[in-house]
Amino acid sequence: MIYDQTTGARLRNIAFQRRPEDWDEVIELLSILQERKINGNPLSGDDYEGIDIAQAYIREVQQLKKTVPI
Repeated sequence: MIYDQTTGARLRNIAFQRRPEDWDEVIELLSILQERKINGNPLSGDDYEGIDIAQAYIREVQQLKKTVPI
């Protein structure tokens, strides 16, 4: 998957739904945006919003893993 102008919006929408089956896609989209940021490429408002929501989703999953044995 590569970055395009809808990456941040897609990440925001997918992470907001918090469906376990979307975990891999959330991680992939977040990685794309973080790589762009590290490389000094500009991010849009949608990109930053997507990153924030995805990070919240990841924290929730990590907290669940601590409290619910898998």
